[in-house]
Order: sequence, then C-alpha cells, then structure tokens
Amino acid sequence: MKIGIVTRTDKKEAMELTKKIIEILKDHEVFVDESMKNYFKKDTIKKVDFIVTVGGDGTILRTIRKYKDTPVLPVNMGTHGYLTEINPEDYLKIPDILQKHKIEERSKLSVIKNGKKIGEVLNEVIMRAREPTKVANFLLRYDNSEETITGDGVIVATPTGSTAYSLSAGGPVVHIKTKAIVITPLASLNRKNLPKIIPDTFEVKIKNLGRDSYLVMDGENFGIMKVNEEVVIKKSDNKAKFVRI
Repeated sequence: MKIGIVTRTDKKEAMELTKKIIEILKDHEVFVDESMKNYFKKDTIKKVDFIVTVGGDGTILRTIRKYKDTPVLPVNMGTHGYLTEINPEDYLKIPDILQKHKIEERSKLSVIKNGKKIGEVLNEVIMRAREPTKVANFLLRYDNSEETITGDGVIVATPTGSTAYSLSAGGPVVHIKTKAIVITPLASLNRKNLPKIIPDTFEVKIKNLGRDSYLVMDGENFGIMKVNEEVVIKKSDNKAKFVRI
C-alpha cells in the first residue's frame, strides 16, 4: 500500500507524532509532502492510495486542494479539528483503519473567474472588502434571482462549509448529504440580504460593483476581484474523500 503523509511542520507535537506514524507504517511505502522533505528522508508524494494528515482543518483543506480525490485520513493536531477522524492517542490504529474503513464523499464547489477555473473548495468562497473601513457591493445572481449585497462581503459555501465561517456569520447549518449551496451575506446593510439555501444545480454568479475586493478560497487568499469582474461558482464534478472508521 502506498501512503502519503501531510503534517504541520510548524508544530513540534505534530512532527513527533508523524515520526511515530511513519514507524508503524514501515510495512508500507510511505511518502511525504514536499513541505516535509527537509525533515524526513522519504520520497515526496506523487500517486498514493491514501493520505494521512497530521494537523487541523487547515491542513486537511490544503491537502484536499493539492491532492484532489485521494482519500484522506485526518489525525487531529489542530485547534478545532471539525473534519478530523481520530485523535493523536489513537495513532496505533491507523494501519488497521487503512485496511478496513468506509469512504465518505463530500461535495465541492468549482470557482471560475474571467472564464477560467481557478480552483475548487470544500468549505467556502469568500468575497469581501479589501479595506476593512469600506463597504463592498456585489451583484448576486442565480437561477432567475438577482440582488445587490452591500456590506462587508458574501460567503458561498458547501454543506460542509455551512458549519464553518458561514455559521459564524449567521448562516444556516446544512446536513452534509444535502444537495445545496449556502449563500451568506457578511454584515449586510440591507436587511433583505438574508442567508439562503439554494439547489446545487444552480450556478451562482457574483459581480463586483464597488471597489477592489479580496477573493478567499478555503482560507487562502486567491487575489483581488477588481471592479466589474465576475466569479461563477458551481457544484464540482469532483468529491472530497475521507477515510472513516
């Protein structure tokens, strides 16, 4: 079995646990993420059967973005670990889990800017004001609906992402098996700009009507949305895959 490992290299406890995980997986071919090659004498990940992440949700999101549809077994070494499956003290179970497990699939969203796909998200896409003291204006369109959102910005989330930033911003919680997209305005000045759940068969189009704004995908800055630029967000054909007990 070929197994990849992605670890938080900035956290001592995560690095120590990674050494132990590599040791118990000695009967398999083990590879590491490129960010770890200065710490472990292992080849970097190319094509593997599974990836074990040692970190929190941020580590998981980066891994899924980079390695796409490879099944991920997350070990919690982060602050919250909402997406993680096992705790550090259970690391000895990893070989058995990889032999006998279930695969859970979760929907993702594709993000298209200026006609070009720039990536996919498991949690959310955020468009928000570049200057914190300034108001952003976005034109939101889907199906036959259209509205202007004036405020700090707007979040477009998957069911998985509905329990992340969207929830903190007042959005609804949606079960992960629901075929839906969640749209949550950020501190809107218009009380008619309410959070909403729409079918995931709809394309969401968001046009920047105001000043330059940030485009953030799963917690990472993907540059600036300039005035009159439009982002199209739709259900991806790809799924995030998690190894579950």
